[in-house]
Amino acid sequence: SFQQEDDGVLEVDSHCDAKPRSPARASSPDVDETERLERMLESDARELSDCADGPLSSPLRALHEAEELGREAERGLEAELAREGMQSEEAIGEAKPTTPDGEAVDDYERQLEAELEDHLCDLRLEERRAAVAAEAAGRRQAGQVA
Repeated sequence: SFQQEDDGVLEVDSHCDAKPRSPARASSPDVDETERLERMLESDARELSDCADGPLSSPLRALHEAEELGREAERGLEAELAREGMQSEEAIGEAKPTTPDGEAVDDYERQLEAELEDHLCDLRLEERRAAVAAEAAGRRQAGQVA
């Protein structure tokens, strides 16, 4: 008895709505119902908060105060972290040397450059020693030949 009609609506539901629903409109009764329930809950909450002698007024008030304190604490913490962050950035900015272009010098970059310069100096020194040794060997051979 739950056979589906050609328009996608079950026979059982056909008596509720004679027109076929579009896909966008199919969920709107659920959305409308949800919104109505949310408005009712908000209204009930306002009534309870307005009622100072209600059974939930003291816990509800305590909850609101705790939430407000939590928000204030978060704002204070964020402000403190921002101040500390700015101070540490200033300290880092003052401590780090800059290139002639105004860019901050990277310590690792500086270390690599120093190691490359040391290696180049070692290579030049080896070349000079090899040249001196070759020159000395050439003199010895020239002295032996003569």
